[in-house]
Amino acid sequence: MPDQAKEFRRVPRVRDLEYLLAFLRCVNLGIDDPDSVRTVMIEERTKFQQEKMRALKRGRTFDKAELLKRGKGKDLANSSQQLALQLELVKEERGGSLSLLEGGRRLLEEGLEGRRDQLVVNLLLKYVAFADVLLAIRNSNGAVVLSMERGKNIFRKDASKCGITSSQWDYEMVRDLATQLGLLNWKREFQGDERKHKVYLICEILTQSDLARATPSRIVSFRDRCVKHFRAELDLRSPLSQKQDIVSRAISKGYLVVPRPKEPIFLKRIEISESDFDEVLWNEYLVMTGQRAMRPVFFSELREKVCERLMINNARFDRIITQMINARDRYRSQVYAGGGALPRLPGVDMLRRDLPPKTGTDEYMTYLKLDRIA
Repeated sequence: MPDQAKEFRRVPRVRDLEYLLAFLRCVNLGIDDPDSVRTVMIEERTKFQQEKMRALKRGRTFDKAELLKRGKGKDLANSSQQLALQLELVKEERGGSLSLLEGGRRLLEEGLEGRRDQLVVNLLLKYVAFADVLLAIRNSNGAVVLSMERGKNIFRKDASKCGITSSQWDYEMVRDLATQLGLLNWKREFQGDERKHKVYLICEILTQSDLARATPSRIVSFRDRCVKHFRAELDLRSPLSQKQDIVSRAISKGYLVVPRPKEPIFLKRIEISESDFDEVLWNEYLVMTGQRAMRPVFFSELREKVCERLMINNARFDRIITQMINARDRYRSQVYAGGGALPRLPGVDMLRRDLPPKTGTDEYMTYLKLDRIA
C-alpha cells in the first residue's frame, strides 16, 4: 500500500496503463538506457497505431527509427517513470538505477485486470484529482458534459459548473485512466462546431460522510442511489449505525474500499443481468433501424447507446456481445456480426477502447444485425 501521506496534485501525463506496464518491463529486464526505454515506448505506441490502421483498413506504416531520431517517446518514458515512482511500483537505488517493488512485480505478473482494484486504490490515494473528478461527476447526477476544446478557458467554464476543480490536463488523465479501470465511460458529442463529450460513472461511489445523511425516502439523484443501495446491502438502519465495522461489512459485500486518511471511499461496479442487457440491446437496435430486424447498424453506434443506458464500459459490452454470438440459444436476441473497415469521424481520434472485438478472423466487427426469438 502506498504511503497515504504523500499526495500529488498533478497526474503524470500517461493516458494508457499499457505504457506503465511497458516501463515496468524495462525495469524488470534491467533496461535503463534512455534511448532503449524510449524505443520500448515507441514500440508500444506504434503497435496500437498499426492495429488501428488495420481496423480502418489503411496502409499507413510507422518508422520507429525515424520516430526515435525525432526524439519521440521521451516525455512518455519520463511520465511513465514518474507514475511508477509515485505509485511506489519501483524505487530508485543509489546511483539512480530503478528496481521493482512488490506492487510492480505483482502488476507485471497479474496484469491490469488482476491488479485493477489495487491500481484504483493507489490512484485515489495518491492523486487529488481522482477523487475531485469522480465525486464531482457523482454529485452532478452521475454524468457531465464537458468541452474537449483547448484554450480560452472553454473547458474551465464547463468544469466549474459541475464542481471539477482540476486542470484540463489532469482531468483528461483521470478520465482516460478511470475509463480503462472501469470507473467511467464517455461518448463524444458535437454542439455546433464545438467538440464536447458526455462522461458518466459506471460504478457507485460514496464517502463515509455520505452515510451521515438520512436515507432518502425516494431516489432523486445518483448520490441518493449510491447511499440507499449501500445502506440496504449492509443493512445500516440509521445514519450512525456501527461505524467501526462498516468497512469490513462493505468489503464482504463486494465494495472496493479506499482507505483515505480523512474518510474512506467506497466503490462498486454497477451490476446488470443478462436479461437486462438483452432487452436494452434489442430496444436500442430497433430505434436505430426504425423497428426493423436484420438491418445492419454500426457496432460502435449501438455500443455507445447501450453502454450509456446500462452504465457499463465498452469492454463489458464487447464481452457480452461475443457471448451472445457464440451461445445464441441462451438469449432471445440473436446477434450476427459482420466485418469491414471501421467508420471514422472527421476530427475524432480512435482510442484503444474504441476497437471492437474481432469476428473470429482478423477482421474487426463493423456492424451488427439482430433478430428476436418470440
